[in-house]
Amino acid sequence: MNIPSVAALFLVLACVSGCASPRVAAIDVAAIEAMTCTQLDAEIGSTAAQISSAAIRRGNIRNRNIPSWVPGADRAVNAIVERRTVQIESLQASQTALTAARNRRCT
Repeated sequence: MNIPSVAALFLVLACVSGCASPRVAAIDVAAIEAMTCTQLDAEIGSTAAQISSAAIRRGNIRNRNIPSWVPGADRAVNAIVERRTVQIESLQASQTALTAARNRRCT
């Protein structure tokens, strides 16, 4: 087995085992309201970095060349890309809530 086929096999196994599922946290409105303006700014920056990181990982997965002989490889890649998309959308919702709270309370 060459390196790309091993990587493809690992990708398929990771998807099947659930290791590729992102951890998506719910928006905690009470925690956002308790944050200071400095904490809101830091959290917005952290969320932006997480969005960028997830988008890069999604692009890397989408651009991976998986051999056609690997059963279910295309379906696995599509499932992982969809999970990353859901993660990005959740992070964007969190960032929107954080930005709205900052705009309401901070000048």
